[in-house]
Amino acid sequence: MFDDGQTGWLSEVGDLYAMTCLLAQKRRRGPKNFKSVKAGSSSLIFNGQTFIASDVRTIHYCNTDAQGELPFNLSGNQAIGEVCDWRRGNLFLTLDYSTFPMDSYFGRIVSLDSLKLENKRSDDEIRESAGRLKGEILSENCPHCGAPVHWPGGVTSFLLCQSCGSSLNTTKDTVALMEANAQRKEQENLFTLSIGTKGRLNDTEYLIIGAVRFAEIPSYNQNQSEYWTEYLLYNTQQGFAWLIESGKRWRLSETLHTWPDFDSSGNPAGEMLIDHYRG
Repeated sequence: MFDDGQTGWLSEVGDLYAMTCLLAQKRRRGPKNFKSVKAGSSSLIFNGQTFIASDVRTIHYCNTDAQGELPFNLSGNQAIGEVCDWRRGNLFLTLDYSTFPMDSYFGRIVSLDSLKLENKRSDDEIRESAGRLKGEILSENCPHCGAPVHWPGGVTSFLLCQSCGSSLNTTKDTVALMEANAQRKEQENLFTLSIGTKGRLNDTEYLIIGAVRFAEIPSYNQNQSEYWTEYLLYNTQQGFAWLIESGKRWRLSETLHTWPDFDSSGNPAGEMLIDHYRG
């Protein structure tokens, strides 16, 4: 709660942060049907500006709990929420279809440094009350072959052993064997970079925490099927990035802090469409 009595929300949106406040007036305009809103294509006019739907989500509440003060009563019973996030540039709008008339929260994308937060808990206090820090690199031995495995805490619940390829399930501080397999050789042939590899890109040290190989759908493109590989990179401060390998070409993709403007065709304004395909 701010000095003027207004309440605000600091929300984590993927690897971005948004600060929003509840608008005084209930919103009565906009898409009336939650199910009609499509992420990436639906739009609405707010304060004379066009916003694009960025996230459309049905939320299931069950056995909820919270610590601290909230501007509403939190029920521990099961409930369902329907929420849409809308973006324009650095602006952020959330519509809550669970209320009537719907609640509206408006704000912008922020960096944690710009908020100059005070009285933050120390790392020790966070560990004591909430367990391991999100993103902290944890280590354990593989239950199948005994080789050391490393993973970022709070980021993934699944990983593969680099040595034997066993499927592992991560708990708080340990790993449990899900499946012992012999896919390691196939993985080595499939991926140029191994999961768990560390490296520096643009003066940032990243850890490869995942990899996936895509095939172009032949029915959509009559040419011979092409393959490409996407590596999911993670840095505790910078968040996620994607390293894309296609043939002999490499590309780096990062999250956009500023939502681009779109033209009438739905493409980013001022940018040319290079290719169109499905995978």
